[in-house]
Parts: sequence; C-alpha cells; structure tokens
Amino acid sequence: HRLSCQDILSLQLKGSGPMLAPFKNVCCSSGCEASVSDVEFLHVDHDITLAEVPRVEYSDLARDMAIATMMQNGAKLGMAGSFRADREVVLAAVRQNGATLRHAAPELKGDREVVLAAVKQNWVALEYATEELQSDREIVLEAVRQNGGKLWNAAPSLKADREVVLVAVTQNGNALRFAAAHLKADREIVLATVRQNGNALWYAAAPLQADSEVVLTAVQQNWVALEYASA
Repeated sequence: HRLSCQDILSLQLKGSGPMLAPFKNVCCSSGCEASVSDVEFLHVDHDITLAEVPRVEYSDLARDMAIATMMQNGAKLGMAGSFRADREVVLAAVRQNGATLRHAAPELKGDREVVLAAVKQNWVALEYATEELQSDREIVLEAVRQNGGKLWNAAPSLKADREVVLVAVTQNGNALRFAAAHLKADREIVLATVRQNGNALWYAAAPLQADSEVVLTAVQQNWVALEYASA
C-alpha cells in the first residue's frame, strides 16, 4: 500500500499525521510516493521512534525526513539507526547540535567536514573526533577559540604550536597547563595567560614566576596569584 504526497499532506492537515512542518515542503517538492512504513518513520512522538529506521524502506523520502528531523533536533541522531552512517543526515545533526557527533558512525568521526561543522557548533565535539582530526590545526583552533581548555584534546604537535596555545590561554588561562614546556616559558603567552586568570601563574615556568611584570599582572587579576610568585 503506497501513499501519494497529497495523501500524506491530507493526513497532516487533518491532524492525524504527526509530521513536523518541514516535512510538508520536503514531500511537496519531491513529487514522490511514500510507503506507509516511511510515514510511520515520522511518529517520533508516539510508539514508533527513529530507532526503527532500519526496518523502513531506505527511500529518498525517509532520508529527507531524517534530515529535516535533525535540522530541528540533532540529538535525535542517537536514535537514528542506520542513518548515523549517512553523511548528509549526520551533517544536518551536527550543524544543529555539535555534541551529537558522539552518535555518528566511526567513519564520519573521521570526516573533516563533518567534524569541523560539529566543532563550530559546539567545542565539545572535538573529543569525539578521530586522533587524526584532533591533529588538524583549523579544527583545534576553532575549538580553543570557544573553550581554551580543549587544548587538552589536541595532539602534542598542536600543544606546541604557539598560535594555537596563545588563542587557548587568551580564552582560558588554565589552558597553559596543557601547553608544551617551552611555551610555558614564553613571556608573551604567560602574560596573556595571567591577564585572563592570575592563578594560572602556577603553570608558568619558574623564571616567569619571578618576573615582576608577569607577577604584577597576575596579582592585578587575582591577588591570590601572589602565592605562586617566586622570590
């Protein structure tokens, strides 16, 4: 038994089809036909959920509906069954909710475009990326601009990258703890660090803990930093 687009829209307009607004446009523009099982895919507010996607026909309509769902709530990717390996569905999901990268198929956690889109939406996504992409400078820069502490997830080569570390400590002074040793002795980086968080003087190299300008800057930000100054 198959339903035409008109049938599906009639169900929606009568209130008996729990479709979301975008599905109306998806269906109308496609000029397609959908099976009853494809329509059941939409009953996310009733007994049938996205977890049942593997049981429905993998039609263009079902895929378009999955994309439309993710555009509204990317977290639904966790219940999307085989669609978690569909690149376009996952892209739609992570653009709406970057953290949902955790639910993507392993190969998509190694897809640069997918991971970059996820990190741009939410820095948390960096921890779900493959090791190779945690070594990607652009992706890591995007993450540490939002939360310098994500320097922790970066590859060692990027923890030794002066620009990456400077961006990270400017956003979160505590990120200095994850920087390579030679950058903890970099005066400009340490000054940027203590301007953001005076207590992060604790992570600076010993000579800079005795640097009068560095210490004064740290204490002006937080007087407790005096405890970490060297004589």
